[in-house]
Amino acid sequence: MKDELRHQGFFLGAQTPLGTINYADQACTLPGRRCVMLTGVPSPVQHMALSQLRERLAREGTPCQPVYSPAGPDRLDGLLLPEQELFFLGGQQPIGRLAYACAQHLAMDTGQPPAATAQLKPLLDQQESALAQARLYLRIAAEAAELCRRLVRQGVDESKIRRLAEKICRQELGNTGQGAYQEERFLTGFCGSGQQIVDCSGWAQRIYLLEDAYSCFAPDLLDIIEETAHRRGYHTILCHCPLAPKTRLEHLFIPELSLGFVTSNHSHAMPVEPCKVMNARRFTDPQQLRRQKEQLLANKHIQRRMLSSACQYLAQAEQAEHEIEQLAFPYPKKLQQLAEQLAHRLWEAVM
Repeated sequence: MKDELRHQGFFLGAQTPLGTINYADQACTLPGRRCVMLTGVPSPVQHMALSQLRERLAREGTPCQPVYSPAGPDRLDGLLLPEQELFFLGGQQPIGRLAYACAQHLAMDTGQPPAATAQLKPLLDQQESALAQARLYLRIAAEAAELCRRLVRQGVDESKIRRLAEKICRQELGNTGQGAYQEERFLTGFCGSGQQIVDCSGWAQRIYLLEDAYSCFAPDLLDIIEETAHRRGYHTILCHCPLAPKTRLEHLFIPELSLGFVTSNHSHAMPVEPCKVMNARRFTDPQQLRRQKEQLLANKHIQRRMLSSACQYLAQAEQAEHEIEQLAFPYPKKLQQLAEQLAHRLWEAVM
């Protein structure tokens, strides 16, 4: 499995052991944010139009953050303009009634008749089968990672973690924030080409790097800091582990303070220049780690193999999706024309 570093941006959705988890619904309803949803826009047209808009914003010097597709970072699901709090989101995202009602809808009629169901069904079945197999491998990888974490946690002094978290809160969270709300994202994801790691170095001026090979202290530390920041009225950005999206926080950002906390572990090394580094060695028992070395290495090997297998099946699912798109929209020149028209309309929404 190959790790790839992409440009600055983030994932709203990710493939996980629980299936595809997506935070698009939440992203549409954040306070002060205007969401423009691309309704009825084919996925290829959406990607091309958003890419054209991104290039134009770059030429104009307007900052934007791309939202990558969980099916692969070569596809855009949206664009966030943080200075304007303007969010363009693809219409294929799973959102609830409230988010749908809050969004401004930019619709498009492609004039293309829908593909026959009989043609699509074999590909849809193939895609679902590949996704189910990939999720099985992700579950086994997640179990192996969790077992490693529990083994190492046996020698961890939890009181040290709490004291450190409280010290950081005293030093960094002195004032009251301007609005307590949470925003959830992923900085890493799995797709057919391997694990993807986005570059978050521009998200904060000061970043703490948490070197935590087995996630034995960073999740607890971040939970305490985030809870305190939220209680004091700060906007927080929470980035979850795709192998444990409901239980393990990997990265935390507090935009109002230009402050971030980023975890590097066996699954990924984050590309940041930290203001401070904190290593798991200060919390763990070296003798305990030596006694468990063989079991830890065995589980790490299982995790790597399972993730590699999961990505192979995700590649099959993505290939089926590509073939579905070709059946549904077989005219590349028309797609390009539609994308140019849509990009112009998106630019008008920016202005």
